[in-house]
Amino acid sequence: YRRLHKLPVSSIDDALASVGMSDQANTAVAKLTPTAQRRLAFARSLMARPSILLLDQPTLHTDFDTQTLFARLIAQASADNVAVLLTVEDLAWAGKFCTRVIELEDGRIISNRCNTAETTTSDPVEPERLIPYKVPARKEDRIILFDPGDILYATSRDGKTMLHTSSEEAATNLTLQELEGRLVGRGFFKAHRAYLVNLQHIRAVIQYTRNSYTLLLSDPAETMIPLSKQSEKELQALLGY
Repeated sequence: YRRLHKLPVSSIDDALASVGMSDQANTAVAKLTPTAQRRLAFARSLMARPSILLLDQPTLHTDFDTQTLFARLIAQASADNVAVLLTVEDLAWAGKFCTRVIELEDGRIISNRCNTAETTTSDPVEPERLIPYKVPARKEDRIILFDPGDILYATSRDGKTMLHTSSEEAATNLTLQELEGRLVGRGFFKAHRAYLVNLQHIRAVIQYTRNSYTLLLSDPAETMIPLSKQSEKELQALLGY
């Protein structure tokens, strides 16, 4: 990539240092964690000092430290007169530093918010005001609107998607895939093909055999959720344990 843009050799060290990966200069890309690969891709995009930076969901499958790093690098690029355009599901993250936040739904603009210097420094965009969201589910003769933070996990059972909190369960008309799409950026993780789990309610990861894992939740019932081998690797990279 350096040769492609006719950059000096020193640009490699500078790029790696900018994303905190100087100690992994000799590691094959395929052996890097998903988060580290995201950091490397970000560093590459900055090497040629572009005047326009296009980023498609840069924080997808990254940990909190990487999200904080990317926010700082984007703000720095903007201060250096780089025009930055990004797409992202987590408006709570983007709203902290973007000067304009446009929310789309089904291809249409439903919110167009401009953040002035005053609002971005002293009055940051509040995530719940930007993207208020409840998960609708039916229980008996009523529709219940669940706060995503109260949901322990969702599972697909007998052709229905069931929402589980610490005290009740209810069926939602959303498929598990649709629910996963709506909850991106709100701390939910696909632990298994039939389970979507709220990371904030995970107490422990239990390994029974070399390829067998289970999640222990923090609810009073100490619910156990199956965790696939591939998902365990993704969770390990995401949380850094």
